[in-house]
Amino acid sequence: MNIGPRSHISSGFVLHAAIGADLVIGADTFVGQNCTIMSKQRIDIGSRVAMAECVSIRDHDHRLGRSPAYGGLTMSPVTIEDDIWLAAKVTVTRGCRIGHGAVVGAGGVGTRDVPVAAVVVGVPARPIHNSP
Repeated sequence: MNIGPRSHISSGFVLHAAIGADLVIGADTFVGQNCTIMSKQRIDIGSRVAMAECVSIRDHDHRLGRSPAYGGLTMSPVTIEDDIWLAAKVTVTRGCRIGHGAVVGAGGVGTRDVPVAAVVVGVPARPIHNSP
């Protein structure tokens, strides 16, 4: 686990990195109140990322019909590049890459890659604006 300089972690934060998992949070990143970051494999969060309250980032899912306590997980790394804004109650799921300068609107669920500088909203999150 590596948290960069000048990063701010607010109260109520839940952080979990399993043994052997990688979790990196870059410099000057802000993590709002009651956010959850859980890594079983690898989560990379860049520099100057801003997370509002109640953001959830996980690099794994539970397999239906199998208890997580007995290996019922599917894992894929998550990458959140630099200069990202994750608004309140955003969820980022396994395997998702959020491109540099992107914005995920409040309540959005990132289930697939978000292009560089895109603004995405909804469940699942879909682009409403791409910068040229």
